[in-house]
Amino acid sequence: MLADRLLTMDSLFQGIGGLSFTLILGLFCECFLDKSVTAKPSIGYHEVGGGGKQLGVLERILFFACFLLDQYTAAAGWLAFKAAGKWASWQHVVKISDKDGDLDQNERLTLSSRLLGRFLNGTLYNILCASMGVLLVKFLSSHPYHVSNALPEWLWPVLLTLTVPAVVALTVLSMFFFKFCETQSPRNGSPT
Repeated sequence: MLADRLLTMDSLFQGIGGLSFTLILGLFCECFLDKSVTAKPSIGYHEVGGGGKQLGVLERILFFACFLLDQYTAAAGWLAFKAAGKWASWQHVVKISDKDGDLDQNERLTLSSRLLGRFLNGTLYNILCASMGVLLVKFLSSHPYHVSNALPEWLWPVLLTLTVPAVVALTVLSMFFFKFCETQSPRNGSPT
């Protein structure tokens, strides 16, 4: 009974550690996308207000859970749903009004290249972050040392009380507040 409880506590902290590692790696997604996707339309059409940052955080959590629990079908289902939704939105890129003559064929191609690049690279980055978090969990679980052996029993509720809200806070903060790199505005090239 005590061994099951210790295994459960170790597994819980390993999972929290892996998820935290996944979320911390995810903080650099915007920097990665800015460096990897260089197509920048000169007009003001770009990814502002679409919820991409929040979706990315939630997607990393989803992939982490799916990979950790060996639920690859659920991850594949999400990818299929995401691709179908993006396909529908890409159809509207070619229909963007150019009544003022500000959107020629080259701008449409640049815009679609940027959207596709950020979509694919962002998704792959999220998969990579989740995979690294799961690898950390597997490494920690294969290590013979157990955290539960080193800590007094009265400390576990305190650690859980502090750790779980910290992970939730990291998730919320990474969705709305953290920004580790300056991005260039596609319209005027100034930092945002």
